Amino acid sequence: MHVRVAVTVAWFLARQAVAQGIGNTDTHPQLTTEKCTKAGGCVRQNTSIVLDASFHPLRQVDGTSSCGGYDGALNRELCPDHETCAKNCVFDGADYEGNGVLADGNILTLNMYGERDGKLATLTPRVYLLDVNEDDYEILHLKNQEISFDVDVSKLICGMNGAMYLAEMNQTGARSALNPAGAKYGTGYCDAQCPSLPFINGVANIDSRGACCNEMDLWEANSLASAFTAHACSQPGVYECKGDQCGTLGVCDKSGCAYNNWKMGNTTYYGPRTPPPGSSDNGNLTRFTVDTTRPFTVTTQFLTQGNPADITKGILNEVRRLYVQDGVVIENAPVIARNSM
Repeated sequence: MHVRVAVTVAWFLARQAVAQGIGNTDTHPQLTTEKCTKAGGCVRQNTSIVLDASFHPLRQVDGTSSCGGYDGALNRELCPDHETCAKNCVFDGADYEGNGVLADGNILTLNMYGERDGKLATLTPRVYLLDVNEDDYEILHLKNQEISFDVDVSKLICGMNGAMYLAEMNQTGARSALNPAGAKYGTGYCDAQCPSLPFINGVANIDSRGACCNEMDLWEANSLASAFTAHACSQPGVYECKGDQCGTLGVCDKSGCAYNNWKMGNTTYYGPRTPPPGSSDNGNLTRFTVDTTRPFTVTTQFLTQGNPADITKGILNEVRRLYVQDGVVIENAPVIARNSM
């Protein structure tokens, strides 16, 4: 079985998240995905997306005063402790188009830049996939499975990063009495970098802890380079780290185990077949195997040892990358050995 979604990637960057009650309604853009099997073919899923909580205004329940949290420090008058903050503060719905998020059928476009107050602004949206009920995050069980998505990175130049990754967030967004908003408003973020967020799992982060969890970077790329990286943590679920636990030698592998074709010695595998603007190539084009001037499909397979009939069991022993362009399946480039002096 594989899960498939088309994505036009423009930018994807972590921002801090906050969490509390519910103000006005958040209308989630619909994004069609598919679940496919050899026996049953592909079945359309009426899924949707939600912007991370940091893009939802957090305001005083009976007014328009900000509770702070990501554009600045928490408002200590409104949020002196967990219970009072939950009582005083609510989320409002996010402005998806204004934050660069456009969904049309099975195509998702995330724009790095947009207009705010008549001026060009950096947007950097981050979105999560919701299940068909729009109550919880869609959980992907990928052992003995694969996940595929289409990308167009032709406009992503050097210095930009389009990313699609998995994080071991709580399925409900840590919905609770102190955090009724939950996944519907994009709460509960964590990753292997253990970010220190204003709220962790829906409660105020009074002790400045980090939110750690396992992370699988399926896709970090622009038109010139790409990588996929596994970041493992020694603690399961969302782990609240403190001190050295949050550091480089802490509970998570921050550097991760990465596969970058160019870094591993193959400089003709991935890139644009036409010279980028300002290039001195003079028409001598490098014939890259994967041409980033045109859309292509990215497929990641998760192979395990054990019983392939049970997707929840077995030991993961290989992550395999494939590309598809012009109907041709392209194997991942092997590592090229280099002589050392």
